[in-house]
Amino acid sequence: MEKDAFVSRGLTELEEFVAKFIRLATRELGAFNGLTKLKILILRYKEIREIIPGIFENVRSLEYLDLDPNIIQHLQVDVFSGLT
Repeated sequence: MEKDAFVSRGLTELEEFVAKFIRLATRELGAFNGLTKLKILILRYKEIREIIPGIFENVRSLEYLDLDPNIIQHLQVDVFSGLT
């Protein structure tokens, strides 16, 4: 998935996204940018090692984020700054 993948396909009303056992590279996680109505995001068993700032840009309605069990090794201070 490329950056803004869902928005570019007109899926701006997406409220829930669940992905299990699918490998996503850190750069691909930007696909969720701009999903202002996304409430639930579950990315399990993705081997995600790092989450970089801007990943959740404009994902303001997110209420539940599940990244377990990934192998996150590094979190920058402002990585969740796009969330409220």
